[in-house]
Amino acid sequence: ITIFPYTSYVGLKGEKGLTIYNKDFNVVDTNIKVGITPDAHDFIYFDDNHLIVCSYNGSKNITIRHSNESFTAVAQSLCIQEIKKIDGVWQEIASFNTNDYTALLTDGIHTKSPNIMIHWNTVQLDYDGNLIVNMRDMNCFWKIRRTVDSKGNVIIGSKTKDYNEAVIGSWWNIQFCFH
Repeated sequence: ITIFPYTSYVGLKGEKGLTIYNKDFNVVDTNIKVGITPDAHDFIYFDDNHLIVCSYNGSKNITIRHSNESFTAVAQSLCIQEIKKIDGVWQEIASFNTNDYTALLTDGIHTKSPNIMIHWNTVQLDYDGNLIVNMRDMNCFWKIRRTVDSKGNVIIGSKTKDYNEAVIGSWWNIQFCFH
């Protein structure tokens, strides 16, 4: 199974969205999006009708406090969406947006930069079903709570946007290589 952004290559025309191909590269579904267009950089595939995808979702001015100093920076936003095809229509069943948890964007910043650039390198599920997100530009990993209740309702992060409830762990200044 491969997922590509529908208009990511020169010469392709059409709406932005993801396309799912089977092992023979026949199109299973195309123009997949819910609200915002996901990036095909990384995703979690449950089946042809259930995915977790990542995308940028605008920028926001945030205040950073470090070493008895405060300054404002423009932070990009990462949105993680769990989407499912229900009755033939793709729907968001859960989401997580870093704009709701700005401490994730400031915890690892130790310079007075006017912009906080974010880019996820990988997103995966751990053995307990939580999300592990590797943030390339921030040299860190985040462990984000993902729960499924007895009725099948999914929560990524916290219903109340509580940082301590949503973020299970974050590890900074991790040295890693990527291609």
